[in-house]
Amino acid sequence: MDESCATSRAGAESPRQVPAFAELNVYVRSTYLEADDQGELRARNVKPIPDGLHILVSGTTGQVVEPVLLFLADKLIRRLLLSRPNRLKKSPHTRKALAYDLKDFYDFLDGNGLTLDAVDDRTLNTYVSNMESRPSPVTGRPYRDNTIIRRLSTVKMFCSWAQDRGLLRHRFLVEEVKSKRPVDSRFLAHLASPRKTEKFAAEVDIPSAPDPSENVTAARQREEARDILDALGPSVPMECFGETEELTDGQSVRDRVMAQCGLYVGLRREEVCDLELTMLNAIRIADDAHPQSNQQMSVHGKGDKWRTVNVPTWLILSMRYYVATERAAVAAKVRAQEANYVPPNRVFLNRSSARTGRGAQVAPKTLGRIFREAQLRRNAACGSGLLTEPGARFHGFHVLRHSYAVYTYISRKRGGDTDPIKYIQAQLGHAHYSTTTDTYLRFAVLAESRLCDVYSDANRMAAEMFGADVDG
Repeated sequence: MDESCATSRAGAESPRQVPAFAELNVYVRSTYLEADDQGELRARNVKPIPDGLHILVSGTTGQVVEPVLLFLADKLIRRLLLSRPNRLKKSPHTRKALAYDLKDFYDFLDGNGLTLDAVDDRTLNTYVSNMESRPSPVTGRPYRDNTIIRRLSTVKMFCSWAQDRGLLRHRFLVEEVKSKRPVDSRFLAHLASPRKTEKFAAEVDIPSAPDPSENVTAARQREEARDILDALGPSVPMECFGETEELTDGQSVRDRVMAQCGLYVGLRREEVCDLELTMLNAIRIADDAHPQSNQQMSVHGKGDKWRTVNVPTWLILSMRYYVATERAAVAAKVRAQEANYVPPNRVFLNRSSARTGRGAQVAPKTLGRIFREAQLRRNAACGSGLLTEPGARFHGFHVLRHSYAVYTYISRKRGGDTDPIKYIQAQLGHAHYSTTTDTYLRFAVLAESRLCDVYSDANRMAAEMFGADVDG
């Protein structure tokens, strides 16, 4: 078991062992250690590593890159009481991103004949220049500034950790700077006091962070959002609420309902796929509840955190309709084919006709593909439009979240809310108020006059959903 052998060598932090990683063909692997392997780690006084931590392995030697493993374990393992097993911190996406950032850095070192102990300021500047001058091997397009900034941030954290443990021959300059973090970037900035922070590797040049609002994309016309939803499938008619009758043969409401969770609640695609059936069933709706009123539902979000969001009553009823019809049919059919099948505790499942993962929860990548294919069908039906213009890019599922934030801001502002960003922050699950303002406020203010006819209020949004007269 190469993982346990590599992680158990106590001298991994010794600078003398760093050159052993001179020739690396690095790839990423996720740890799944058996009980015996964990026992070996304990015997060598190494903390047990929970399953699912992404690690780097040398393709030439088959050994784990120990500095990276120790760094990731230090940053991502939550140490609990001796009577409780350790747990991983951060979301799986974040853990994987950190490992892939370091994989790219080690590949750079390998390509330039460098070892970790030789890294200095010039090495990091060369690394940045390398990303700025070559296209991504994955997309074939130039790296975005955000990608370069994120990767360098990960590498600087890693180098700071390595420097503290004596793994580097050269020391980096650590510069002390004063920074402000206002409690509220618009109203309470005068209360913010400067604080001292350390800037590691201050002489390394990095691209300027782009304006977050530049990445916001919202559906610019009512017809655009409606056409994409229609291409995903039919809506659940209001007369079907409370009933379990199927729609016309061959019709499915699943994809449209999933998209509605993004457009009318602001959920990420991962959050839509992770919606739990028990949470949906726990919601109690009053008999006299209006379809456009809100119900509260718990959502498992980014960073392994739970939050409570407001979901329109009609959308809760739509999800329950799907569960009682399509989902029940899928579970029954897969169970008939696989005796040991147990439906996962998720609202949305793969269809029984899926090539792989029949009856499993819908994966985020699958939802992204479904959304793209809906736009292809929409373009084929329209024959022209925004997404068929030369050079135009397809919308990702995240456009629904952007649209929700922008339209909700306009709607609540026109409804008299003096601080709609606060509500949007809670719905989207942003830890900091400034994240919401920096990302959406500027775009919403500039686009308000252009987008006010898209959804002027929540009633119009719901009327659009049910196919009713918008102005009625």
